[in-house]
Amino acid sequence: MTLINPELHIIDKTYENEDVFSNIVTYAFRLNNNQTLPIFCYGIWPPTYKNIIDQLQYIRTSNPTKIDKALWQLILSFPDKHISDQKFRLADMIAKTFASEYQIFYSCHTDTKHLHFHFFVSTTSFLINNTPLIKEKMDSYIKFIQDMTKDYGIHLIINWKAGE
Repeated sequence: MTLINPELHIIDKTYENEDVFSNIVTYAFRLNNNQTLPIFCYGIWPPTYKNIIDQLQYIRTSNPTKIDKALWQLILSFPDKHISDQKFRLADMIAKTFASEYQIFYSCHTDTKHLHFHFFVSTTSFLINNTPLIKEKMDSYIKFIQDMTKDYGIHLIINWKAGE
């Protein structure tokens, strides 16, 4: 895979209000626009906008091992607007990294000057009594993603950002 300067931004924001899942799904998939975006997800079936919200809420309320933060947001950004299979494969590889423990959904935004993917990862595992996705565990995932992309010859730039 040859991709030029992809960046992975990890947004360290709380995301703890009651409407968080509904608000994030509306934003990620542009539900307020005339043309909504396709759903990409793991740990949510069948993949519908409503099921994303309902199933995230269900797992969060049914698992006793959770933290205040409901979600992590990651943004995979490219310097150009060009859509390619390689970029979608990289996005899906990143999503699959979390899929064995945490629900994740993502979307591809093409309505800005550069192509980017928004990922939202639940901090509550669907595995009972599994560790929540705290910062230290997220650090391990990000290190794994960076090492994995190096194996494919991709220099992924990592950028931690405080919540906005």
